[in-house]
Amino acid sequence: MANPLKIRLGKLIQFIFDILRPNTSNSTDPRVPVILPPASEPVTLSCITVPVSKESPLVWLSATIGSLSVFSLEPSRLVFSIWRGQPDTGELIFSTADNGQGNGTSRTTTFTHVDQPNRRFCRKITYCLTAQAFDNEDNINIIGPVTFTGASIKN
Repeated sequence: MANPLKIRLGKLIQFIFDILRPNTSNSTDPRVPVILPPASEPVTLSCITVPVSKESPLVWLSATIGSLSVFSLEPSRLVFSIWRGQPDTGELIFSTADNGQGNGTSRTTTFTHVDQPNRRFCRKITYCLTAQAFDNEDNINIIGPVTFTGASIKN
């Protein structure tokens, strides 16, 4: 799933990513479609593990998610969250909502966040990306693309 790449370009120390293959709408990756029923519980879309150290105490996180409102005539709301650790036991560190249009609407949501974890307790941190549907009359499908990236950066 997650693919590490170690580079040194100024302040970027590590770059970790998880993408669908191919990373397009209606990807053939077996992880999609993810079907979010009305008022769904959070569903994990991706997890990555990012190395942290004294020299790289900050983590830059970014996500892009493609979704489709299937039959709903009213706008629906998707909430995307990033968790430090697993969603059921970890800490919610970022959350954002995307309000979409109705019937048959495809949309792509992109966001970034910088985390300042307490690096004294760990050398690697797992981050999980989740999606949850609200205010929808019918299913919302996560269809791709799905990209979740993390990078250790110097302070």
